[in-house]
Amino acid sequence: MSDFWERLARAPFREPLYIATDPDGIDVYLSREVWEAHILVRHDVLREYRQHLIQALTNPDHREWEESDSEGRYFIIHYADIPVAFRSSPASHRIRVVLKYLKPAARQYKLTALVCTAYILS
Repeated sequence: MSDFWERLARAPFREPLYIATDPDGIDVYLSREVWEAHILVRHDVLREYRQHLIQALTNPDHREWEESDSEGRYFIIHYADIPVAFRSSPASHRIRVVLKYLKPAARQYKLTALVCTAYILS
């Protein structure tokens, strides 16, 4: 999956690319816009933890469901523990990834997840 990051760096800014499949079998997408203009601007340390972000999507240690919004979309928050050997500091220990689930026309109204944000929890 490391080639995903290379493809994302060359992708059109707003075009979401497939990154992983969540434990429920739902395809997860991440856009270069969200990665570069949101996540890395606010949480640049995640550059070091890209593979752990994918782990949080595919094999989370914990998930939380949030209420749906006014358009019926709902959110699931995935968490993954960062192994001690990979921590940038003793305090950093979990990645939190927020996914928005929706049924976009571009995907023939198939349930799809989009990464909204991701960051390190301590």
